[in-house]
Amino acid sequence: MEDVLVKVDKFIFLVDFVIMDMEEHVEVPFILGRLFMMTTLALIDVNNGKLKIRVQDKELNFNVLEAMQHPNI
Repeated sequence: MEDVLVKVDKFIFLVDFVIMDMEEHVEVPFILGRLFMMTTLALIDVNNGKLKIRVQDKELNFNVLEAMQHPNI
């Protein structure tokens, strides 16, 4: 899928998706592509389970470990 508008909190991104046929795994809720991470200047702190996304002068911080405890939210 190409040119899909995706809203992440207060940001809206134009994103391309590759649909993969695979079984769902509760410990792998989503896969962020390298281009998306480059576009958002993503910073990943694997040790602390943090993901920071920046767009211009605004940023969002995600606690990946906490989000994985609540996969349906």
